[in-house]
Amino acid sequence: MNGIRRVILVVTFILLFSVTTYAKSNDFIVNKVYFLNQHHLTGKQVGNCLFLFEDVVIEDEYLGNLFLVNCNATIKGGIAGDVYTLNSSVFIDERSNIDGDIISFYSVVQKHIGSYMTGEIKALFKSLEIFSKDTVTDNLFIYSDTLPKIITILAMGILQTFVALVFLSSKKSFYEQGCIALEKEFLPVLKNGLRSYFILGALILIFLISIIGAPFSLVLILLAFLLSLLGQIMIAIYIGFFINKKVKLNMHTVTMFFVGNFLIEFLKFIPFTGNFFVLFILPILAIGILVQTFSNYFLRKKFFEVSFDTEIQKKHFSKSSTYAILTKDL
Repeated sequence: MNGIRRVILVVTFILLFSVTTYAKSNDFIVNKVYFLNQHHLTGKQVGNCLFLFEDVVIEDEYLGNLFLVNCNATIKGGIAGDVYTLNSSVFIDERSNIDGDIISFYSVVQKHIGSYMTGEIKALFKSLEIFSKDTVTDNLFIYSDTLPKIITILAMGILQTFVALVFLSSKKSFYEQGCIALEKEFLPVLKNGLRSYFILGALILIFLISIIGAPFSLVLILLAFLLSLLGQIMIAIYIGFFINKKVKLNMHTVTMFFVGNFLIEFLKFIPFTGNFFVLFILPILAIGILVQTFSNYFLRKKFFEVSFDTEIQKKHFSKSSTYAILTKDL
């Protein structure tokens, strides 16, 4: 196992070194990445710039593309480049001059009619234009491609439930082993989660700051989301398992998942702490438990006794017996 970890670290180092070397030789490196802070940028700024979870005001001249992820941004100066927004709110002041496009995904852009812009405000994907809405007031042009929050919540809930049921039906024992591993091997789970989280984060940032690497960063983001989703299934089962032990309801594994997943979704929407939970705690634990369980299950062949097999799980329901129960006395 130590050998595998060394190989992963060496490959990661080579990949990081090769990407940064290529980017430097082609002048594709972003000057700065801003994260979880407030910034007021003045003077001449050069290079592509990434803002993550920021409140930012940009004045004077800016040469390069802006990438805004979950930001509140005010643009008061000149920008020679495109602005990409993801889940952000952007205000274009009347003094601004933008030589490029604003490409939006799940964002709101307010443009003062006195501002100058050579490009257009548009959705990241053509197919998403059906959700966009343009509004004109006395002084503002407002573009929005956000969905109502309840639709977003329902869509994500349906997607998570569908993925969970598919994987639980095909490999229920694997996820049950992950649930027990979280209880019996919490420290290894945490170590694997932190290691994997920072390696993935570093790779995503490295690719993001290189124009040629942007598609790879998107693939890594989707991979991290999928891994986190699969690990969340195990965390949800464990929460349901813990509740089941306390209240002694004799729940099925799938029922435990639904109970645990409901509580996880509730935690995501708690003000202030919800973002921290979604960004750090949940993905670290989810990816960590997935890595640990994969190692136990497929590499080390280490299996825990599943202590929550209930009578309802052991009972087999055939189609004929179910039909007989439903049609009894009819």
